[in-house]
Amino acid sequence: MGGGMIPAYLQHQFPSASIDIVDLEKDIFPIAFTWFNVVERPSTRTFVADGRRWLNDYKEAQGRYDVVVQDACAGHPCSMLTVEGLTIIRERVLAEHGVIVQNLFGSQVNVLRTYQEVFPSVVLVDTGFSSKIIVSSSEHLPTRQAFLDRSRLLQFMERGPLYEELL
Repeated sequence: MGGGMIPAYLQHQFPSASIDIVDLEKDIFPIAFTWFNVVERPSTRTFVADGRRWLNDYKEAQGRYDVVVQDACAGHPCSMLTVEGLTIIRERVLAEHGVIVQNLFGSQVNVLRTYQEVFPSVVLVDTGFSSKIIVSSSEHLPTRQAFLDRSRLLQFMERGPLYEELL
């Protein structure tokens, strides 16, 4: 959840989507619902849990996700951004054609390499701000320009995205 920018954006852009949010801090949820435009609705479920433990306990019977947005650990290492953590997401959490989107701050070459080790298709996008976004999938991602053209999140940002070659 963090400040709630991504859940609020997803709720606004995809009002009929089912959204599950996991955050370690239970106090962040009322703040995001009160002050940061995240809307309480039946299609938005919240889980107070450590993200890696939540993944470890995840059962495929719960359903699979078309998109996983990983905003935890931005800027520092954690157990979510390991080969093991990302493999759980790829093998048990993502739908067959699903993608995982990772928000990064600063130079995170080791995180990019970990994604490249786990997912056959990885794209790195410079947002034009202080963060970069990694998009990964078990399926082939579209061409660079097609991906950027179709990305509503990147079009939503004030400055246009720039594609950077993979390291």
